[in-house]
Amino acid sequence: MPQPQNGGDDRNDSQRTVTNETAGQSGANRRHERTERGRERESTSDWLAKTGLLSGLAVVGFALLLFALGQVVGFDLLGLVVDALSSQTGRWLVVALFALLLIGVAERGLRGTFRHG
Repeated sequence: MPQPQNGGDDRNDSQRTVTNETAGQSGANRRHERTERGRERESTSDWLAKTGLLSGLAVVGFALLLFALGQVVGFDLLGLVVDALSSQTGRWLVVALFALLLIGVAERGLRGTFRHG
């Protein structure tokens, strides 16, 4: 009976296959992580754009509401709110609202980091 010529090479072939499969899995994991990070960035930027748009619409709607109510009661409610916001305290309230928006963006980013990290 003829003996196989390569003797121990069969063992090396199976080790190479396992090594190649492991390398393929780690490459797939890296690609998956990059894809997840990309989606996370997209979802954060989408959330920021959506939040900015909705905030802008809310401000315009609130201004229109104040103007309409002011016209109904014969009192300048919109002017009163603009005067209040243009005071030093009002400016700091606007800064505080902007800070809350930034905190929301940071919290959303950190939530994704801790979930995947």
